[in-house]
Amino acid sequence: MKMFNKRKGQSATEYLMTYGWAILAIVVVAGVLWNMGLFGGGSCGNSVTGFAGTQISVKDFSWTEGNTLTLSLRNAAGENIVISNVSVGGVGNSSALSPNVIPTAGAITSMTVTNSGTAGSCYSQELAITYTAGGMTHTARGTLNGAYE
Repeated sequence: MKMFNKRKGQSATEYLMTYGWAILAIVVVAGVLWNMGLFGGGSCGNSVTGFAGTQISVKDFSWTEGNTLTLSLRNAAGENIVISNVSVGGVGNSSALSPNVIPTAGAITSMTVTNSGTAGSCYSQELAITYTAGGMTHTARGTLNGAYE
């Protein structure tokens, strides 16, 4: 009789483990789909990717309907950074930079560039910032994701 009870317990444990793994797999798949924005209902989260290992980083940004992208950039170099061009989606905006110098290390400066979009629509645009630091020209690349405001 005792042997029979042990087998019942073992089969119950196996049953729970099998369904436990299945539920865990469903939760993982749902998490991945949610992270990809499938359940977002049209909302776009603002995020910045890239810019790792560069002397300049994007701290914050907003893109308003029409043509204004406002960037908040941080200088990670030990000297002034002079920005010569900002390209959004492959379109350069060197004439629209305001200001084009970020003071020394740790300073955060806002600048405005022009582009176009419709309020509420999502975007994922490549951002390339060409700058001079230490007498050398560099290009920092990344991606801006979000919704036009």
